[in-house]
Amino acid sequence: MLHSLKARWEEDFKKRKKWIAAALALIIAAGAWGVLGPAKTSSGAPVNAREVSTGDFEVSVVVSGKIEPYAKENITARVKGRLVKVFVEAGQTVKTGDVLALIDKEDMLRKESDARINLEVEQLNLEKNRQTALYELEKARETAEQSRKKMELNKKNLDRVQALFDSGAATKKELEEAQNTYEESGTQYRNDRLRADSIEANDLGTDLKLKAAQVQLKRQEWETAARDLEECSVKAPMDGMVLDVPVDPGDYISPETKIAVLGRTDRLNIKADVSEADLPLIGIGMAAQITGPSLGEKNLDGKVTVIAPQAVTKEKEQTEKTTVPVTVEVDNPGGIGRPGTNVDIRIQAARLSDVLTAPHEAIRDSRTGKEVLVVRDGKIAVSPVVTGLANDMMVEVKSGIQAGDWLVLNPPEELQEGTPVVILPPGAHPPAQEAK
Repeated sequence: MLHSLKARWEEDFKKRKKWIAAALALIIAAGAWGVLGPAKTSSGAPVNAREVSTGDFEVSVVVSGKIEPYAKENITARVKGRLVKVFVEAGQTVKTGDVLALIDKEDMLRKESDARINLEVEQLNLEKNRQTALYELEKARETAEQSRKKMELNKKNLDRVQALFDSGAATKKELEEAQNTYEESGTQYRNDRLRADSIEANDLGTDLKLKAAQVQLKRQEWETAARDLEECSVKAPMDGMVLDVPVDPGDYISPETKIAVLGRTDRLNIKADVSEADLPLIGIGMAAQITGPSLGEKNLDGKVTVIAPQAVTKEKEQTEKTTVPVTVEVDNPGGIGRPGTNVDIRIQAARLSDVLTAPHEAIRDSRTGKEVLVVRDGKIAVSPVVTGLANDMMVEVKSGIQAGDWLVLNPPEELQEGTPVVILPPGAHPPAQEAK
């Protein structure tokens, strides 16, 4: 029993000695770091660094937006009446010509029938008047022709009597009678000819035009009635999805009452706001990838189609924010994108190949621009750099570094040209200095 207790005590004492030794080591190390500082250790200040390499570099602008139909149309009633039936509901897909709702046709059937009968009556009257006028014209022309022939005979008779009178074989009275007969026949011919011309000009001309105009008026009335009858069946003007149905069977409908809202969803528009800082990076036609909870693991591909010509400033929580509205157009295979849902848009602003890049945390401001700290032969070398495009993690470096250089990450201000440093293994962190 005593032997067992002694063994356990010795084992606990050994563990305590290890913990005490580790704690003393940490205290001594922390004291040395606080007194000497990283630049005064025997091997140099410990730093995190990253090696520079060349590769592909992509700059994207990520914004949030809301899906809208590519085209949206309010389907309204064209006639008044009681709504008999609604055939669709929100979310349903329809084709062009599908009947969405039905308005009571009884009144429209009566109006269409009356208008059609009136048109037929006017058409019959027009044809009857035309046939009558043609018959009267033919008779008038025959009468005028007979008058003309009679006038020509009387002219020949006058010429004969005149010759006889000149030779003394006819009396003056006979000459005067022949002259009067010729003149009377000439007057009759002219009158008959005027009557034929009048029938052609009026009965077959002006009067028929008026009758034809009346027929056209009745035709328009019938076409309106027939169209109103057709409009009792409210149809889809395009392929798409029913987004809303704000009416119910039994409702009394008047012209311009909204029956349904229809959206084209084989393509979609996504509206988003881009910050002023990101605006120079995007342009019309740039590719975009759409993701979001409503899409699950699937993505949609699209492109930027509209960049608004004017920025919009909004105030939120007493802070003004200026953005520029943009529109991204996407294909929607299978209808996985749903209007009204929120999505994230990643616009591919640029894609470079074989370029040098550096992490944001390796670049710091200097009096003349930007600079990095390069570890060369265990010491710091300050190198001015010229930067280019940037994404969330990396910055394009156009000059000042080369592949294989090691750049200090998050360099403290006390690291200057020539400071000895030691690069820590990946994942390790240099001890933090005490606040002064």
